[in-house]
Amino acid sequence: MLKLSPLYTILPMATLLPVSSYAAQDCHSITDDTERLACYDSLSRSMENPSLATDGQAADKQPDDFNLDEMSISGISHYFNQRELFRLTPHEPSYILPASYNDKPNEEVWQQLRPGSEMDNLEVKFQISGKIKLWDNLYKDNWDVWFGYTQTAWWQLYNSGESAPFRETNYSPEVFVSYYSNYDVFGFQLIATDFGLIHQSNGRSEPLSRSWNRIYANFELTKGNFLLSIQPWYRLPEDADDDDNPDIDKYLGYGNYRLSYKSDGHLMSILLRNNFRTSDNKGAVELSWAFPVYETVKLYLQYYNGYGESLIDYDHYTNRISLGLLIYDWI
Repeated sequence: MLKLSPLYTILPMATLLPVSSYAAQDCHSITDDTERLACYDSLSRSMENPSLATDGQAADKQPDDFNLDEMSISGISHYFNQRELFRLTPHEPSYILPASYNDKPNEEVWQQLRPGSEMDNLEVKFQISGKIKLWDNLYKDNWDVWFGYTQTAWWQLYNSGESAPFRETNYSPEVFVSYYSNYDVFGFQLIATDFGLIHQSNGRSEPLSRSWNRIYANFELTKGNFLLSIQPWYRLPEDADDDDNPDIDKYLGYGNYRLSYKSDGHLMSILLRNNFRTSDNKGAVELSWAFPVYETVKLYLQYYNGYGESLIDYDHYTNRISLGLLIYDWI
């Protein structure tokens, strides 16, 4: 799960550099240590006191403003770290995809839901996601506690013969601690590490109930316009009598691995999963591309191939392409 948060550094500085001198570049790309720290310090102070903006910067630009296209990856990171307690903040991608076509629908499960009926290949997929900061500066000034929530739904909107039911909805609350850093790792900069607990379920009763609990770490590394997220997880064991999906690791593997790229209003990513088994190897790939079409409106193209797109289909092979609108992004 990608939750990009910033390196937050508080050091005494002799001078305050103007924000505009770094408006078009990432602070982390500055090679000189003193200038790089001054850049972060300048961004921090200008967000806390807009009157410090210079060189024609808009003095009324408040920290609550969120303009993805005008912010670098470091700027977005910094924005997230400056959020007040209990203020809603973007988390996972939020989108609506009215044209979502799956050429391999799970007919077996559908017949359990609606015996004797037909399922449409074309449906609506949408996701809403957000997070709030529960505790600022848990330890020193670089540990925060967050609560996140993501809900994803697959809606048979065009299936009028079956009264357009929601085919599946997944609910994912989580709590995690973010640690902010500034380490060089193989040419990337490790800016944040998250440690969390997530519960995911589809809210159904037996025999279609699906749920699992995981603890995870999420390592977030940046380089230029690239963001790399490495998120291994461990499934918490359940009693055999209560386990709805005992073999879910076989299909969803042991983590998410996402590489994202942001430039000129375009946002692209590739997400991978794999069970790393030499025999009976299974996994998934998700390709995403958000591109501007009019002012702040972005079209969102998403392709998913493999297992585990939804809990009800965790062990069913999916091949889906979707088109719609991006509301908020993953960075």
